[in-house]
Amino acid sequence: MTLYSAICLDHPPHSGEKRDAARQEHRDYVVANDSVIKLVGPMLDQDGNQCASFYIFDVETEQEVHDWLAKEPFVRDGVYREIIVREFFVGKNVLTPQDWPNLGN
Repeated sequence: MTLYSAICLDHPPHSGEKRDAARQEHRDYVVANDSVIKLVGPMLDQDGNQCASFYIFDVETEQEVHDWLAKEPFVRDGVYREIIVREFFVGKNVLTPQDWPNLGN
């Protein structure tokens, strides 16, 4: 397997209303389809608003990342303006898992 990062950038300044409308469906999709995800979380701007999402996928091909994201509710509902997918290598990992952040609802 190969690791790929996906940085999903919101429409500026941020897509709060669109995120809020699709948030539960997004979380349900991620949880139901998390076998290929090694890390996922929101990115925040300087004011504490969600402005992007960051994923690390463990898959065979980059196309699998694009296929997974194509069904993702935030993608489907236009939360993101740009998605950047790149092969990723772990240089160091000391992260501790956290609960879903309570952002929005």
